[in-house]
Amino acid sequence: QYEALLSAGSMSEFSDRLAFLGAITQNDANVASQADAAAQQAQWAAQEYNQAVQDAQQKSQQLQTEQQAAQNALDQARQYAATTQANYNSWYQQQQQALAAAAAAAAAAAASPTTVSQPAPPTSGGSTPPSIPPSSGGAATAVAAAESVIGAPYVFGAAGPDAFDCSGLTMWAWAQAGVSLPHSAAAQYSSLPKVPLSAVEPGDIIYYDNFGAHVAIYVGGGQIVQARHPGPGGQVQYSSMTGYDTPVGAVRP
Repeated sequence: QYEALLSAGSMSEFSDRLAFLGAITQNDANVASQADAAAQQAQWAAQEYNQAVQDAQQKSQQLQTEQQAAQNALDQARQYAATTQANYNSWYQQQQQALAAAAAAAAAAAASPTTVSQPAPPTSGGSTPPSIPPSSGGAATAVAAAESVIGAPYVFGAAGPDAFDCSGLTMWAWAQAGVSLPHSAAAQYSSLPKVPLSAVEPGDIIYYDNFGAHVAIYVGGGQIVQARHPGPGGQVQYSSMTGYDTPVGAVRP
């Protein structure tokens, strides 16, 4: 550039060459500036791309973690359902076996002419009255009424005199003594005065709630008369107060 300027033949040519060289220098500077800007933009785009890739990877890992947690919860729920079903099947089979054994024992007792002295109280349904002390007053009437329908079938919602459910039997029996009770096991238990299980007397209503609300009328001697569930053995029958189920409490109309 210096040589080009110094070799000019006149000041006018020198001035023209100086302007031309200045234009070239400015153009080079503009190109360099544009290159720097492009480099900065490329660097920014690369950073944005890397951040987007990193965010996508984190989101993917989070989704995989959530999917695995959902799968684990589903597996646990399926295992719980299978265990519950197996427990229910086992319990149901035990109940069926117990009912079959009780029916067989009752049939054998009916077919045998031998009278066994001091028999043990039955632990499941039966129609032979146990040896119990007499009741008095309204309680005696209620007990006698309940015993008079031994063998009547269990029908849900029925309240006698030909069929009963559990609260229908206690309601009907006490109605014969002039006492009005609600047709609900839970309502009978909640609305009547409580009696300690150690002090129950004939006519008291025994309440159970381990397999759903259920009531029976105590007839003495550790025995109850109850309208048992529908199905085999489901009828009005004598049972042991504690052999049928564990009582929750007792009330006295």
